[in-house]
Amino acid sequence: MRARITLLLLGLLLFPLRAEALTIVVDFKDFGEPVTPDIIGGEVGFFDIASFGFADTTANRTTLYNSILSELERDYHDIPTVGQNPLSPIPDGHELDIDFVIGDVGTAPSNGDTEFYYMLVGTGVVKPSANTLGQAFQDAVRDSSGNHSIFIPNGIVVGSVFTDSINGLGFLTPPNALTSGNLSFTTHAINGTLAHEIGHTVSLDHLDKALAVTPNGLPPLMATGAIDLPNQDRLFDREFSFSGFDSQDGGAARMYLSQLVDALGTRPVPLTAVPEPSTIVLAAVGFVGLCWLRRRGGR
Repeated sequence: MRARITLLLLGLLLFPLRAEALTIVVDFKDFGEPVTPDIIGGEVGFFDIASFGFADTTANRTTLYNSILSELERDYHDIPTVGQNPLSPIPDGHELDIDFVIGDVGTAPSNGDTEFYYMLVGTGVVKPSANTLGQAFQDAVRDSSGNHSIFIPNGIVVGSVFTDSINGLGFLTPPNALTSGNLSFTTHAINGTLAHEIGHTVSLDHLDKALAVTPNGLPPLMATGAIDLPNQDRLFDREFSFSGFDSQDGGAARMYLSQLVDALGTRPVPLTAVPEPSTIVLAAVGFVGLCWLRRRGGR
C-alpha cells in the first residue's frame, strides 16, 4: 500500500492539475456573422480587413488575427519579473494569470476554461462617437482587489474595438500606414486598443504618457489620445507601466503593473523547454505508476 501511495504522489507531482485561468475570448467579426452588442450598448459587425489594405482571404484573416492575438499575449505575459527589473511586482518564473483565445460569442473558449468573457473586434455599427476607438465596462472582469462583480455574469461581452475608427486615424507617418496592408502597423494599432480596453475590464483607468515609467521605455498602454497619446504611437509597440499619473483623475498616482497583479494574480510560467533526460525518466516512472494503480483498481 505504501508503494502504491508513493507512486500515486509521484505521478501527481509530475502531472499536476492546474485550475484554468481566466480567459478573454476575442471575437474577430467575419463576414456573415450577426451584429453583436456589448454590455455597454455598442454594437459590432464585420471586420473589414480590406480597408486596412489586405486582400480579404481566409489566409490573410488568419495571419492578421493570430498576429494581434500574439501581441496581446505578449503585452500581458511578457512582462519583466523582479529578477529582470527590480521595479517589477511579478515574481521570477511567473506571469499574470489570464489567457486569451480567438473564438465566437456564444461558444465556450477552445482551451476549456469555464470562466470567460468576450471582446468584440470589428466595425462599430453603434458606438459613442464616430472617432471612438473602443469601449469597455470598467471592472467588469476584476476590480483592483481581484474581486469579480456578482452583477456581471460569466460569458458576457465586456467590450468592443471599433476597427473602422482605427482605420480612420489621422496624423500618421506614413499617411497610409493603416491602409497599405502593413501587418506590423495594423497589428499594433488594433491590439493597442484591444489590450487597453481589456485593461479597463480588469480595473485599470487611463494614464498620462508624460512621466509614465514603463519596463522598456515604450509608451504606456493605458495612455489615451484624450490626454496626451499621439496617434503615431499607436503604430508601434506599447506596454503596461510601473507607475504614472492620471490627469483625468486629478493627477492621481497609478501603479498599474502592481494593480494588475492584485487584480489577476500570477501563475508559474508554463514549461516549454525540452525536458532533461532525468526528467523524462521521472515522468515515465510517474506515468507507469498511475497506469499500474488504474489496472490494480479494476480487479
